[in-house]
Amino acid sequence: MAETMPRRRLFSSLGSVARSACVPEGPAPVPTLEQHAAQRLTFGPRPGDVEAIETAGYANWLDEQLDPDSIDDSALAPYLAAVPNSTLGENWATLYDRRNASWPIPVQPLYDVEHATWQRILHSERQLYERIVNFWHEHFSIFGGQYIIRSLFPKWDETIRARSPPATGGIAPAAVPADGPGPGRRAARRGRRR
Repeated sequence: MAETMPRRRLFSSLGSVARSACVPEGPAPVPTLEQHAAQRLTFGPRPGDVEAIETAGYANWLDEQLDPDSIDDSALAPYLAAVPNSTLGENWATLYDRRNASWPIPVQPLYDVEHATWQRILHSERQLYERIVNFWHEHFSIFGGQYIIRSLFPKWDETIRARSPPATGGIAPAAVPADGPGPGRRAARRGRRR
């Protein structure tokens, strides 16, 4: 019969093996400013991104990223055009009418926005702008799976994109237009009553 090792001794020995494997040989290499910028101000460096920052110079690259309208992002257009069954250009009324349709018509706008977001993350040259838009999407926390929101999500995405000025890092007042359905309309009505 084989001798069994007590669990405590087994886990203790496994822990020491794991610790020895994780201890670095020396100090961790310090990333350059360009590597740090590519890691923090984009969605992660793509091939050639660090070299592009080095070539342009950090200050020039950052100034360009803070003015996204000056960046030629025409290479992104074919990827956005490839979004299947795209609802991204539909108006408020058409999107709103989708809410009671049979599955998957009500959620298609949400899927289209997710697909377009991934295309922007992967292929856009306006990486800092896309990070800021993503930040505002996360911090306003609109759950796309809700009954009405899922069909109107492309308009929510348009609103965030239109009101995310990268130079200030802030969002313009009245994040949701008062003329469309949703919380902005109710807030506008409440403001008129007071």
